[in-house]
Amino acid sequence: MKGTRGIEKNRNSQRSKQLLITAYAELLSEKDAKKISVTDVTSRADLNRSTFYTHFENVDDLLRCILHDVSEQVLEVADTASKDSFMGNPDPTLKKVAEYLQANLPVYRNLMQAPHAIAFLTDMKQQIADRVIETCAPTEHTTLDLRIPIEYITGGIVDIYASWLCNRYQDVSLNDINNAASKLIHASCQTWL
Repeated sequence: MKGTRGIEKNRNSQRSKQLLITAYAELLSEKDAKKISVTDVTSRADLNRSTFYTHFENVDDLLRCILHDVSEQVLEVADTASKDSFMGNPDPTLKKVAEYLQANLPVYRNLMQAPHAIAFLTDMKQQIADRVIETCAPTEHTTLDLRIPIEYITGGIVDIYASWLCNRYQDVSLNDINNAASKLIHASCQTWL
């Protein structure tokens, strides 16, 4: 019986945490991240402040948790989408990333305006570059000869998506972004790799 109570308590804890994350994500579509308070989040989640502080230190900690989860999910999408090397055939991965972004577009657009977005993007670029390097077949290239162009390409691709999410490309579809990114990757691979 003790084991069952422990499992139920863990489920309730996870449920509460998810309610707080969902509440924050909903609030992001309504107001600037800098103006969202713990009270806003707990009121929206219909939970008390002590529950919030059980999971997070403050609203910034909640945002960092969400950004970390988004990063993990994007990397998971990228990992499952590409059977070939990303540099050799980026289209399946780009398509999956686009589908993922479209699923919660208002939230991701607001996340790009959040206080930790630059640090998040920097971390995302590094993680993606590391994953791409792992998928590359060994060549006579030194690690540095491989890392520099891959970091350049993947960093550029992340920046293109971020710019699109920030509405810097008026009247450009995500499909257009993917086509341009794919051309860039193919051209870069022919030049460097």
